[in-house]
Amino acid sequence: MSYDSIYKMKLNTVVRFTGDLAYHIKEPAVLILPDHPENYAHGRVEPFVLINLPLSCHNLVTFLRGKLDEFEITDDVYHPNFSETGRFLFQYRGDLTSSLDDIESAVLEIFHDRHIIYHCPTAAEYLPEGPYFLVGNSLHQAWRLYPDVLRAFVVASIPTFNLGERNQYDYEPLMATSPHGDELAVAAPSRLYTPPTDNLPLNGKRISIKDNIHLAGIKTSMGNQAYVDYYGPQPETAEYIKLLIDKGAIILGKTKINAFAGSEKPPNQAIDYFPPWNPRSDGYQRPAGSSAGAGVSVAGYNWCDFAIGTDTTGSGREPARATGVQGLRLSHRIVSSGGLVPSSEEFDSWSLFTRSLDDMYHLADITTGRKLKANLPKKILYPTDWFPYEIPEQQKMNERILAAMESVLDIKHTKICLADMWRKSPPKEAGNKTIAEFLENSGFWPMYYDNYHTFDEFRGGYEKRFGKPVYVSPSQQWKWDLGSRVTLEERAQGLSECQVYKKWIEQFVLTMDSERNSDAVILLPLGNAKPEYRDVESGPPRVVKSFEPKYFGSILGLPQIVTPIGQLAYVSRITKRSEHIPVIATIAGAQGSDLSLVTVMQKALDRAGLPTTVQTGRNSFL
Repeated sequence: MSYDSIYKMKLNTVVRFTGDLAYHIKEPAVLILPDHPENYAHGRVEPFVLINLPLSCHNLVTFLRGKLDEFEITDDVYHPNFSETGRFLFQYRGDLTSSLDDIESAVLEIFHDRHIIYHCPTAAEYLPEGPYFLVGNSLHQAWRLYPDVLRAFVVASIPTFNLGERNQYDYEPLMATSPHGDELAVAAPSRLYTPPTDNLPLNGKRISIKDNIHLAGIKTSMGNQAYVDYYGPQPETAEYIKLLIDKGAIILGKTKINAFAGSEKPPNQAIDYFPPWNPRSDGYQRPAGSSAGAGVSVAGYNWCDFAIGTDTTGSGREPARATGVQGLRLSHRIVSSGGLVPSSEEFDSWSLFTRSLDDMYHLADITTGRKLKANLPKKILYPTDWFPYEIPEQQKMNERILAAMESVLDIKHTKICLADMWRKSPPKEAGNKTIAEFLENSGFWPMYYDNYHTFDEFRGGYEKRFGKPVYVSPSQQWKWDLGSRVTLEERAQGLSECQVYKKWIEQFVLTMDSERNSDAVILLPLGNAKPEYRDVESGPPRVVKSFEPKYFGSILGLPQIVTPIGQLAYVSRITKRSEHIPVIATIAGAQGSDLSLVTVMQKALDRAGLPTTVQTGRNSFL
């Protein structure tokens, strides 16, 4: 093995081992060792392994082998090169019953010639075990650099450290690429540094965030070059991201977004930023939705634990479907939206992405301040307005989950037709209009008005500064042109109609029990499980009518979970072999039923004998 320092800028040092194994040496130093010139070479970078010695040990060789095996199994940052070619720092407390000679003999038996340092720390100096780098006599954390081969990230981030001061919410861009220079590198710390605790339940969890969410010290792109040029690095981190950091989360970086959180599909609609690669199937399927980078980061990388996105009209649910991961659109305004660039504030919600339902429950519970209950519903609703799916196999998979839900909850599902229910018991505001007629523009008017006028200051300020108008993609310009023609009065009318619809749904569909807990869930369709090749040009954009299954949760501000339940085989025209498209099931519930939805899905999958965790890579399931 060989290693060398590639570059050093703003206290950031990158070290590359032989092959593609590379590390970021994290500032500041976590420990300054006694300066003995014979032990340290000035400026030299050396790998170190820190191990806590037990007060007593009958077989030190077995202990050391077991410890290093444990590191390799539990930590993706540690690599055997650290122990095979680096030094050992043994940390201990109190009086050792083992002699130092015995410890050195054990190390030599395993590794032959190896330099050893002992450290008896104070409580303040005590360090977690794991891989480190020694620079001179300064010990630093080792953050592994992972190549962003799927182009999911706009920027990779690391916590900022300036002149001995650290604001935990401040970040800076990581100035590193993959070993071959053709991709961004993303830095992840050793999992051994940060075991979860009661106070830090997300300690060490690596999270990506969508690039409409502010992170102090990092620019927010909104998927548009002009937006990046106009606004500098953000001064404040979004309130929700602060909450995650307070709980111990590590923010890996910001993931790609369709321009202004709109709908831009490759190859002909996304202009300013190249869309990420969906790792599923043949690698040439669309990632879908404006939170596409978030979904891809979880579906493609084991080193990314969770992702945070947003959902207005499917921006979070669609990527979960297309990339075959767990996705949860949170109840509207259940978490602060401070520091989130809005698409339409009346309909925007946070969206969470994980690989397992256990993790989804854990993340959602922490996110919502552990104030929600996970009550099981008393009704399962099946809307015939939108079911069945057009693909028989997809429909059968959803019926299997429906049957499992019935078994778990000990109830039979109820078929409903929202259009018929509205016709029989319409709100007085509807007059003689059908539900589709009444809602025709209810979502369109406020959503398109907001998406245009939210960026009035940006468009005006940019043109004044640069002497030219903002460029946006043709599909986004189409959306802005429509939004510019919506009046403030139409926006108000649309919101009023949405409130009428919401009250009607609460009265007749997603009802509450006597304790104001949601007593119903509704099964909804989402997309068709068939190939959507990213090289097929999309037709012109269109306005989606408000009485659509994807708008159901958006207009009503509901939580909605998307979970993979299987996959369908097809022969890819790209790979000329059999590939698999993810198949999902999705249910929604009343506001505040976020955890209930996760619990219902978890129990239903268990009852159906299906996995509640997906894997990364080509297939969601083996």
